[in-house]
Amino acid sequence: MLARWAAVLFWRGMDAADQGTGAGVNLKERLSSTEDLLRSIRSGEAFASWKKPKAAPAATSTPTPAQTSASAQDSPPPASAVSPAQPRFWNRQLSFGPAQKSAVLGVSMTSGRLSLAVVSGGSIQFATRFPFGPDQAFGQKGFPAFLRTCLESVRDKAPQARIWAILRSQDLDLNVLTVPRLSGAKLDAAVYWSLQKEKKFAEAEYAMDYLVLGPTREAKEPRLDVLTCLARSADVERLRDAFREAGWPLEGITTLPSAMQALYRLPAAPKGFSLAANIHVEEDASTIGLYAENGLRFSRFIRSGTDGMAEAVLTHFQDLAKPRPTPAAQTAELELPPPGGAGADLAAGAAEAGLLAPLDALQAKGLLRHVLLGGPVPKGLTPGHVLTEAQMLEVIAPAIDRLAKQVERTLEYHATAQQQRCDVVHLSGRIFRSKGVLEALAGQLGYPHASFDATTMLPSRPDAVSTMDRMALAPALAASLSAPDKGINLLRNYKQRSAELSRQRISHALLLGLAAGLLVIGAAGFVIEQKVAVHRQAVASAQRRLDALGPPIDETTLTMSVAQFKVRQESLRQAAARFTAPAVLAELARRAPEGVKVLNLTIDLGVPPAAPSAPPPPGKPRTDQPADLVTLEGVVLGAKAELEPTLSRFVIELEASPLFNMPVVHQTSLKELGAEGQVLHFVLHMGVQ
Repeated sequence: MLARWAAVLFWRGMDAADQGTGAGVNLKERLSSTEDLLRSIRSGEAFASWKKPKAAPAATSTPTPAQTSASAQDSPPPASAVSPAQPRFWNRQLSFGPAQKSAVLGVSMTSGRLSLAVVSGGSIQFATRFPFGPDQAFGQKGFPAFLRTCLESVRDKAPQARIWAILRSQDLDLNVLTVPRLSGAKLDAAVYWSLQKEKKFAEAEYAMDYLVLGPTREAKEPRLDVLTCLARSADVERLRDAFREAGWPLEGITTLPSAMQALYRLPAAPKGFSLAANIHVEEDASTIGLYAENGLRFSRFIRSGTDGMAEAVLTHFQDLAKPRPTPAAQTAELELPPPGGAGADLAAGAAEAGLLAPLDALQAKGLLRHVLLGGPVPKGLTPGHVLTEAQMLEVIAPAIDRLAKQVERTLEYHATAQQQRCDVVHLSGRIFRSKGVLEALAGQLGYPHASFDATTMLPSRPDAVSTMDRMALAPALAASLSAPDKGINLLRNYKQRSAELSRQRISHALLLGLAAGLLVIGAAGFVIEQKVAVHRQAVASAQRRLDALGPPIDETTLTMSVAQFKVRQESLRQAAARFTAPAVLAELARRAPEGVKVLNLTIDLGVPPAAPSAPPPPGKPRTDQPADLVTLEGVVLGAKAELEPTLSRFVIELEASPLFNMPVVHQTSLKELGAEGQVLHFVLHMGVQ
């Protein structure tokens, strides 16, 4: 409500200035007018400039809160005022990652209102609630424009706020599981399969996240308690897309029971209990969470809230509006009713009841707020409709009783299953601003109780929180205390966080590797420089020795030396040719296994290569030089099964010989050899090195 009125004044002033309509309002006046509007709405008073022209502010009188109508406080301005002229291409400042103490904007939506809370530096900067207008609730076509207007109202208080929203769905499933004490991907897998075994959910349809609560108490083996959360992916995406369409993308989506853990961990939170039950009552539903020292232990959503109390008020006045029998019919047996007796009282009551028209749902809700919370009197009500607080508590007693029974069944179920009863009940929600409702529900439950006002647990700026909204801002404040690595986040769950952590580790490893590489390069450069200096000294010393040897050898001396070398090489080659045959025979005798008989041996000396080859690389010998070729014909004796293996051993022995090169069997066949029987005849070629 507050943001829409501020946006109306701002955009109307801008349009008047741009179109030349003669509004005569400069930027400073528009900003002052907006600040006055915000201040007046927070204090519960009507803003004078809303109905009267700006030119005559002195003639405007500020009404008292009692004179302010319900429509001025709860109903929104026209839909045309809510939607901005045209959405800009980009309406947020660029940010290169959230700072450690940057502002966090928590958003919570119920069936009737949107709550915002900005926490920065550990203190509340701004917290308020806005009622939905027609077609502006979550999921309706007017919601993105309404959300954009509400979020624009806190831009000056949190220019680069990280936004966390509370997901409200009846399909949410929160559980506390016990898993082995693991870490990293092993813990992720253990939590996933433990929850999959218990719930058997379809991974494609649900978003899952978990939070480690701490070590399991009284466990024989090291184990961990983890809080798991399952939500339908469609609900998460619908909430994410709504904020994207409004131009304010979300950083995280959490749930109310898990977010409330952050409130219980504050230094100013209630202490001195082993297990506390937090009951947060809203319009269409209520949330029950059981909290221990290390966090949430159990939660449940119930379909009972202040709307049920308003329905009780609506039913009460519908019953009063029904026709009743006349007192005369009830006392037909009496000839003359006593004057001023019970008959006259019944007639007066019936007449008074006949004057009361039935209420609609909005009037019933407004009357409930007026009597119990001090809100304005709804339009269309007569003095006969206005009840006292005691009468209102009597009217809504059935609704309180139904809520108390559901809470009591939940607490009894946990006490039976876990063998642990809660010590205290904390009551949260706007309805508990009424001490009568608080005492009525607490009396039904029979537990020690206390009101849970989250706005008192954090320091806040002056006038940051309206007194009317204090008890209803716990969800938004809990969302604003969310952190990416310290709570449930259905938008960026454990998989995305693990992937991001892996990327960070890889980046850190690369940076460390780069730094280490630079250090190694520097050290290597230093070492190389030292070695180069040593080599320079060695070269200088060798040069000095070379100079001491005298003049260099001339060409004639070199020619003579080469000729002598050639003569010597030729003599060595001839000697090698003479001794090749005996060396080959000796090596064959030494290498031939038993059973191999040589029939014929041919040695070709100086066989040229089959084809010319390319010049060899520098420093490599030529392979196209003439070589000695040995042709060996023989037989293998012995058992038929051993012929081939014996020949193979012979070839292997030849390959291992330093004299022979590349033995190749060109022909093998089985032949009959007299008394030896079948033998393996073979022809083998090989080179001589």
